[in-house]
Amino acid sequence: MILRDVAPERTVRCSEAISDLGECQIGMSLKVLVVTAMYPRPGNEDSGAFVMHQVEQLRALGHTVDVLDFRGDRSKLEYLKAAVEVFRRTRHKRYSVVHAHYGLTGLPALFRSSTPLVISLHGSDALVGWHEPLLSRIACKFADATIVASSKIARRIPGDVIPCGVDLAVFEPKPKAEARQRLKLEPGVSSAST
Repeated sequence: MILRDVAPERTVRCSEAISDLGECQIGMSLKVLVVTAMYPRPGNEDSGAFVMHQVEQLRALGHTVDVLDFRGDRSKLEYLKAAVEVFRRTRHKRYSVVHAHYGLTGLPALFRSSTPLVISLHGSDALVGWHEPLLSRIACKFADATIVASSKIARRIPGDVIPCGVDLAVFEPKPKAEARQRLKLEPGVSSAST
């Protein structure tokens, strides 16, 4: 469990979050309900792809993961419907944790029944405008733990900084000269992207 009274600037490393890799072995699996309004769907396959990847990775580790994906972009009423569904699911199935992705999605997740709640903040939910950050802050006050994707977010809404991961099967370090050649950058010439 992530402690809430940690300094806002604290960054949690993978090795610290899982101090003993045995904690992730099959047989000690978690039952997770992921609540999100960002998930790939036809016509918007990139929406919340990182949420889907996290779900896939948790399943690959042997955890049971159910996803409640609702269309919050359609209507505010969808948030109310999601709250009812969160309550229904957590009342009828014993989850280890409810994990809400995005601050506003944390609001319906608050209606879980006797299940710990973790809310992950990803950016605009804490940094853009005033009403989303306010609602995100309120939701996080009632959550059991808050994860933030950057220290900039943590300065606004306290939480443990756990950056979104990178799939090392797809992205791997390359020697600088090889990377510059692949990107067709001239050797020795400074570039804004290097």
